Amino acid sequence: MKTILKWLVVGFCELILCFWILGTSANLVSAPSTLKVWFGVFGYLSGLVIIPGSSIYYVTRKIHRAKVQQRQLKATFPEDETSLFQLLDSQR
Repeated sequence: MKTILKWLVVGFCELILCFWILGTSANLVSAPSTLKVWFGVFGYLSGLVIIPGSSIYYVTRKIHRAKVQQRQLKATFPEDETSLFQLLDSQR
C-alpha cells in the first residue's frame, strides 16, 4: 500500500503543478509577443498531455510488471497468495 499512497501524493502534487502551468500558459497565450504565445502553447501541451501522459504510462507499466510477476509466481507456486499490492511494494 506504500506504493499506492506514494502515487497518490505525487499525483496530487503533479495536479497542482499542471494547473499552475495551465494558468501561466493562459497569461502567456494572451501576450502580444509571438514567442510568449508559443511558450504558452507549449505550456498547454505539457500541462494537458506530456506530464499526465508520462505519469499514466509509468503507473500502468509498474502495474503490468506486477501482474506478470504475479502470474509467474502462480504458475511456479500454485498455492502462493501474493497480492498485487505486495508485488508493487517490492518493486524498485
